[in-house]
Amino acid sequence: MSTPTPQRAIEADTAFTPASLAASFVMLFVLGGGVSLYGPSLSAFADRFDASLAVVGTIPPAGAVASFFGVTIWGALDQRVASRTLIATGAGTTATGALLLGLGQTFSVGMVGGLLLGGGFGLMDSGINTRLARDARYSSAALLNALHGTFGVGAVAFPLLYSVTGDRIAWVTVGLIGATATPLLLGIRGRVVDESWADDPGMPTGRAKRRLLIAFLVLYFAYLGIEAGAGTWMASALISEGMSDGAAARWTSAFWLVFTASRFVTVPLARRVSARRLVVLMALLTIPAALLTGIASLQALPYLLLGAAASPIFPSGLVWLAKALPNVRRGTSYVMMAAGVGAAVVPAGISAGVGWIGLDAVTYGLLLSAVATGAAAVAIRRRTAA
Repeated sequence: MSTPTPQRAIEADTAFTPASLAASFVMLFVLGGGVSLYGPSLSAFADRFDASLAVVGTIPPAGAVASFFGVTIWGALDQRVASRTLIATGAGTTATGALLLGLGQTFSVGMVGGLLLGGGFGLMDSGINTRLARDARYSSAALLNALHGTFGVGAVAFPLLYSVTGDRIAWVTVGLIGATATPLLLGIRGRVVDESWADDPGMPTGRAKRRLLIAFLVLYFAYLGIEAGAGTWMASALISEGMSDGAAARWTSAFWLVFTASRFVTVPLARRVSARRLVVLMALLTIPAALLTGIASLQALPYLLLGAAASPIFPSGLVWLAKALPNVRRGTSYVMMAAGVGAAVVPAGISAGVGWIGLDAVTYGLLLSAVATGAAAVAIRRRTAA
């Protein structure tokens, strides 16, 4: 039986101008910088805000929660408000948050900055991806991959900038670039229309479908826990082992470089290996990599291995989800929300653990997330056909 494809209603006046398309790439570069700067900046935040590492460690997960609400706002308003208004609002909010993180002198200002950065991230990222995927002139898998590759470039570049200039200039640079690109996003025209989806009588129903979807939710919750937990706490763990702030920032940049490169490297592999097998293999490899982060003599190497193993899970998992549950209408939205929760909960849990047992909590948090990722992948494999 062939898998039915979603039937989309035709949109009128759906277009990115060349300038707004370029601005979208710039903003994904900015988002990559904002996400990757948190890890190296925590020690600097602790000094500047006169707060403990555990306290300032709550800023990134708070931003992740705000990002979840940003995604929700897009879903609620995308058919009522012009897309350019929502996307430009998200971009401006992101830029404002970055400027507050760079210029703020108190923890409360830093927290507001983190919330604005996260909320803007969720709103803008959802908008750009949704609209670009449906633009008649620009929509293509290659272009969307390039867009997300730009995110990875930002994630590599800004920790390097931090290692040279410090946290203030790096964050202010993120904010200024974002503020400059924001007006260009107003060139996006139109708004998203509703979709209709066909039913497939061959789909598993009732309890089987729910259990399979729950397993995917656990997979994405735990996977983003690995990504956000390592990206946020890697630098602090390395600094605690005697590494300098600058060196830790450079290794954080290397983590995101390996993370980004791994997705590109697995493209030809995915042509020969099913998404199902690729996800299970990579998910299981995250477990020994996470365990090795507890060996101080290995320094940054286990984090690089962890990033390389975890990175392909996100895109390959979406392909697997589409094949396993093709007619769960909001399946992708559900796993994105689960991922957002994982990105908030795991770093927050590590932060709480740091206040209790010290930076050993980083390894424990990453290991628990890796075990959950592997277990979820194996559970999905058992419930789906080869």
